[in-house]
Amino acid sequence: MVRCVKNSTFRRAIPPPYGGRGRPATRGEIVSPLPRAYKGRLIPATPPDRSESWEKDGVTLRAEIWANLVLPTAATETKAQSELVS
Repeated sequence: MVRCVKNSTFRRAIPPPYGGRGRPATRGEIVSPLPRAYKGRLIPATPPDRSESWEKDGVTLRAEIWANLVLPTAATETKAQSELVS
């Protein structure tokens, strides 16, 4: 589990499969847990891999979870963080 600043972005640890044309991808897709604006355009949040909710002391808590992520500047051989919880 990782906790970081609100505007953090990550990459999937595994690159997408080869599409058949051009150079094969060396890095995974960008994962952005929160929506943001860039140059007046809205960049939507990446949907979580799974969501979990539970109740504690009469309050319902919810966690959004993304799995197999690395930092955006990480080399392709870097071991993935197991989960990101937002």
